Amino acid sequence: ESFAASDQEAPALALPESVVDGAVAYDMAYSAAPGPFLRWARNHSAVAAHQGWGMLVEQAAESFRIWRGVQPDSADVLAMLRPP
Repeated sequence: ESFAASDQEAPALALPESVVDGAVAYDMAYSAAPGPFLRWARNHSAVAAHQGWGMLVEQAAESFRIWRGVQPDSADVLAMLRPP
């Protein structure tokens, strides 16, 4: 069964707890609300669980630097993506 990260009633994930045991979990399915993996990680033994927006924005900034030779300030973009 497939589902989108934004589905509110997503099926339970069948992952071993060792996937996040003592680790930081990053959800690379970008959505406004926490997706199934992020919710699962937060309810198990992940040290922390984050949306992957920061990684996406910083990778874009680094690509822009490589292509254009200018390092953009990503702080404003990250601030816009953080929930109030």
